[in-house]
Amino acid sequence: MDVLLLANNVSHVLECKTANFAKNEDKAGDALYKLESLKKLGGLRTKAMLLSYRELTGKIRNRAEGAQIKIIEQKDLSGMKTLLEKWVNGR
Repeated sequence: MDVLLLANNVSHVLECKTANFAKNEDKAGDALYKLESLKKLGGLRTKAMLLSYRELTGKIRNRAEGAQIKIIEQKDLSGMKTLLEKWVNGR
């Protein structure tokens, strides 16, 4: 886990990665599994996010969406501050 914060009585867990998951989806799977586990340990209101320096594949995005893990990837980095604020504030 790279970042853990508490805001509005909600735990937020972030995993930050620079790996090229398109070449190695197993590493992405490991990161998502870790986030899913931490999210469960944190309780019902815990939120999780995968922040990737690179683009992600559709398979990775779909798995994250199914696990209710928010994603910020390469194309989103320029607006990262706004996306993080919205995520933390529940918007």
